Amino acid sequence: MDHFKIIKRAAETTWYYKALWIFGIIIALGTMSGSGGGGGGGGNASAQFRGGHIPPVLGSAIITLVLFFLLIMIVFGLFVFVARYLSRSALIQMVNQQEETGERHTIRQGFRLGWSRYAWKIFLIDLLTALPLLAILVPFFMAALSPLLLLLARDNVIRIFGVFATVASLFVYIIFAVILSGLIKLLRRFFYRACVLEDLGVWQSLGKGFRMLQQHFFDVGLMALFTLGVNLVFFFVISPLLSFMLVIIVGILAIPLLIGLGIPLVGLVLLLNVLLGIGSIRLVIGLVILLLFLLIGIFSLIGLATVGGIMETFLSSTWTLTYRELLQLEAQTPEESPTTEAEAPTTA
Repeated sequence: MDHFKIIKRAAETTWYYKALWIFGIIIALGTMSGSGGGGGGGGNASAQFRGGHIPPVLGSAIITLVLFFLLIMIVFGLFVFVARYLSRSALIQMVNQQEETGERHTIRQGFRLGWSRYAWKIFLIDLLTALPLLAILVPFFMAALSPLLLLLARDNVIRIFGVFATVASLFVYIIFAVILSGLIKLLRRFFYRACVLEDLGVWQSLGKGFRMLQQHFFDVGLMALFTLGVNLVFFFVISPLLSFMLVIIVGILAIPLLIGLGIPLVGLVLLLNVLLGIGSIRLVIGLVILLLFLLIGIFSLIGLATVGGIMETFLSSTWTLTYRELLQLEAQTPEESPTTEAEAPTTA
């Protein structure tokens, strides 16, 4: 198998077939949505409110906004969750059909391709592979934390040993979890493509993907090393440069928006001050800073999702082309047929 030819073809597909990017971006958003954060703040501004309490109207408005924000986040999370599996199915099918017919689909056609039974099967594959992974990692994690029980001892030396043993155990656990998760992720790539490219059921896809990886272990392992190298170059070289450019772009875009939205915000605070007797310069500054961080967060999320989506498109194309190449190699291999007894020519 010509690994460099496949990587070159995947790079060309990623660059010239830009309709694939939207599906890669959705997958990247789905990956990023697994991590989140929260925060809160307060101030000593109770004296700004009448009687030292927040008026009921403002309190109701704040609660309504918080509930509305949570509802939007839940709906967005559900959309991304469903769209992620649709996008995986679409990426595989669009790249495969381009290789078969030379046709490049539009984004709308890609969504139609992705909205199929393959998306549901990919979800089931993820579920079936996640359960044994958790069954292995959770007990190992508990075992890694078990040296903390030494903290119950009265001897300080034993306690210190327990702390160091826990740190060492967690370090070993992290390495083990990364390797195991990487192996499962590699297997999933073959399970997905066995399901979509060969139209197999869930259990058949698991079996075929595992056999394909087992029979072509060297070629697959070499391709995994190549993609790992690309990931490392992207993470340590390209990603920092793009992040620096992203900071500049965010600054350029955020400042005009901040000015445009900040003026109405100041007017709103002044209106609240006149009508309800609340609002102050500290409140204005706090809301402007909050708006600034919100804009930076939104632009950063869009930028990171775009960069990660392009990378996901390249990786998906690489493994789809790899699976197709392996199928062609298997088709070219002559099947072994049972030997029959050759009839030796009789001589008179």
